[in-house]
Amino acid sequence: MKTDREAIARSAGTIGGITLLARVTGLARDVVTAGFFGTGLAMSAFVVAFTIPNLLRNLLGEGALTGAFVPVFTEWLRKKGRGESLRLANIVFSILGLILAGLVVAGWLSVGLWSRLFPLSEKFELVSRLLLVMMPFLFFICLAALAMGILHGFRRFAVPAFAPIACCRIFIWAWIQDKVRG
Repeated sequence: MKTDREAIARSAGTIGGITLLARVTGLARDVVTAGFFGTGLAMSAFVVAFTIPNLLRNLLGEGALTGAFVPVFTEWLRKKGRGESLRLANIVFSILGLILAGLVVAGWLSVGLWSRLFPLSEKFELVSRLLLVMMPFLFFICLAALAMGILHGFRRFAVPAFAPIACCRIFIWAWIQDKVRG
């Protein structure tokens, strides 16, 4: 019993520490974003355009999906073994990928149709263009959330907790490269 408590405490400490580091790098990302876009039209358009795929990420990737999938996957892993559990994960991954691809295409079509049917202000034109670029984020981040859920089922917590830090580092590196070239 003591070893279970120690394992839980160790996992919680690992996740907690990495989450704190992720929040700090998230703050750095936000500072870089503000530095890149400024506080005007471009930043406002970015925030609005990012809100739509990010809301769907919260609902699909990190909300209902992982909340429902992780307990089922863990139970399958315990009762049916690794092979059957990975087959379940593959099926869910494939179905989710198709649904997400459909949502991305529907988003692109909706933005394109909206832009053609209604005259847009400069701000909403920029939001539309940014949204077209950001819609694939939904596809990749939700599949990443599912992969993280699978890792959690295998009691691997550090890599999923570290993923946001890696994304922030890529974003900040791209910004630095732009500034160096610019």
